[in-house]
Amino acid sequence: MNKQQAEQWIKEHKAENLSLIEEFSDIVEKDRPLRTEIANAEVTPENYQRKDAAKVYYSKGKQTYQKDIKVPDFQRKPRSEVESWAKNNEIDLTYEEKTSNEIPADSIMEQSIPKDEKIAKKDKMNVTVSLGKGYIVPNFADYSLEDAGTALEGVQVQAKGIYTENLPYGQLVSQSVEAGKVLSAKDNLTIKVLYSLGRPYMKDLRGTMVEGGLQKYFHEEFQSKGANINYVIRRVDSDQPKGTVVGMSHFSDYVPLNLTVSINISLGNLGSAPTSFPNNTGGGDSEGNQEKPSE
Repeated sequence: MNKQQAEQWIKEHKAENLSLIEEFSDIVEKDRPLRTEIANAEVTPENYQRKDAAKVYYSKGKQTYQKDIKVPDFQRKPRSEVESWAKNNEIDLTYEEKTSNEIPADSIMEQSIPKDEKIAKKDKMNVTVSLGKGYIVPNFADYSLEDAGTALEGVQVQAKGIYTENLPYGQLVSQSVEAGKVLSAKDNLTIKVLYSLGRPYMKDLRGTMVEGGLQKYFHEEFQSKGANINYVIRRVDSDQPKGTVVGMSHFSDYVPLNLTVSINISLGNLGSAPTSFPNNTGGGDSEGNQEKPSE
């Protein structure tokens, strides 16, 4: 029933304890029922009697307001000011955010309804809020590993070289934020950039490296730069000082990104080789043996 039919039904059935109440609704059209409330929870619409108190709510349709609210000029005003105005006047306010090199952060750049225009309660309005200065991310392929750190003022650029299988030395591998994106103060102002170091090269460590320096060398030279290159130790008999690298399965050559190098470490258990001197240096016999000093 619509409201008029409900009134007629109440009159015909002398249901004087049934009240019709109107309220605004943005969804249900005018004079259509919204809900029914019966005072006694055990009573249903099917067993309702005249003695039972009940209410039936009907829609008054959408509530309309007079356009009597004058819109201020919010240009360059703080966001908090427009928020307070919208709350006090029951304005449906929405926001957009943009970077600006001229308007301070959290200040209004634009408003969808111009100043001095009048609006009503519940009307919609949009404002654009400044995020402050914008930072346009460059294409780091245009920079070298050495210059990337200072490519964008105001943004921390963490540039690092890593080994690769197929990319030439110095070529850009990746950047954590795509070129052309505009960053603002609300974003993470740190960009990670990787450049290729080419293929890893294994130096000859024999006779120049001791066991205690291997861990640091392999970490700093390879593992920290993206190459999964490790080593295993084998201790061997040798006349070289104990702990010295005396053999390697790979050296003086380019190596793959994933590799385990076998390294021989001297036990220093064979003593030192005899030292010989040329004849013209004196102090030796014809066999090159050292003469004892005279007493």
